[in-house]
Parts: sequence; structure tokens; C-alpha cells
Amino acid sequence: MNREYELKIKRNRIRRKRQLRRNFIIFVFSIIMVLTLSIAFFGIKANAESKNKEHVYKYFKSVTVNNNDTLWDYAMNFSNDDNYQAYVDEVVVINHLYNGEIEYGMNLVIPYYSKEFIN
Repeated sequence: MNREYELKIKRNRIRRKRQLRRNFIIFVFSIIMVLTLSIAFFGIKANAESKNKEHVYKYFKSVTVNNNDTLWDYAMNFSNDDNYQAYVDEVVVINHLYNGEIEYGMNLVIPYYSKEFIN
């Protein structure tokens, strides 16, 4: 009786190891499938978006601040989208204007955008 009990325990251990191995393989396979499908989906999406967009090139120029000019005026004139705050923040960083104030006669480096490539 004791021998049968030991064999039963041994068979249960072997079966449990097989189950764990099978579960681990299924888990790894699932992760690989999710990653593969994610890469395929986002890769196709990225290609579809990039074909429809026009290329816009970013350039920089120097301007002299006139009377009553503000950074928001430059953002409205030279930004390529409606996110004026991001443009103003960029001009502040480029020109080391940590207080965000500009004065008449200052020279600023500002970005502007063009669809034409300037060689």
C-alpha cells in the first residue's frame, strides 16, 4: 500500500510539472502574439498617417522686437499649429527668457515653419 501511495505521489508531481510547463508555454506564446499584433497594428497606423501628412520643415530666424510686440504675436504669426503656448515656451527656452518677458529692441531667435525645403 505504501508503494502505491508513493507511485501516485510521483505521478501527480510529474503531471503537475507538465501542467506548469504547458501553462508557461501558453503564457509566453500569448505575450508574443500580443506584442506581434501590437507592432503590426501600430506599424500600419503609423504608415497610414505619414503618407497623408505634408512635410513641414522647421527653420530659425532672428527678429528684433518692435514696440508692443508679445511672444503671443510671434506665436500667432510663425507657429505651424494652434498650440501657441508650446511655441511661446519654445521661444522662451531658446532665448533664455526665464521670466518670459521681452522688451523693445531685443533680438530673438524664433522658429518658423515652411513646406519648402531651403538648401
